[in-house]
Amino acid sequence: MSFSTLILTFILTILILAVYFEQHIRIRQNKLCPFKLQKSFETNAVPCNWHKNIEIILVTDGVCSIQYSADILKVTADDMVIINSGALHRPYSDVGIGYYYLIIDDSFCAENGIDVTSFTFDRKFRDARTLAHFQSVIRCMKEYDDAPNTTSV
Repeated sequence: MSFSTLILTFILTILILAVYFEQHIRIRQNKLCPFKLQKSFETNAVPCNWHKNIEIILVTDGVCSIQYSADILKVTADDMVIINSGALHRPYSDVGIGYYYLIIDDSFCAENGIDVTSFTFDRKFRDARTLAHFQSVIRCMKEYDDAPNTTSV
């Protein structure tokens, strides 16, 4: 396992702990929540975008390409792509693609000693342990979204 994969596993582990610790409050509305998790299904090209935050894409269905700066990455189900800080990117597919994207707040990374502007992660990979962590985050967020609203913390 490469060093950058270990760092990613560490970040996802921290996120899992944060989800379990914070799942009794409205995570997406809480400024202490260090990430945004969203499911998407696209049949066309998404506009190119870039941001300071690290983004992790997990392909769940279909086959697609991801434009990553000047490169084109071919991805299929269970592939993960890490979008490094400032990288121009967009997924696109002629047949449709299902994926989750997790955008990690750069201040959360800085608080944990990770300078997103100078550290570069491997772009595309498959790793069973990291996939399991990502799927745990998805399950926790789904359980949280399906739970009745409460006002207590």
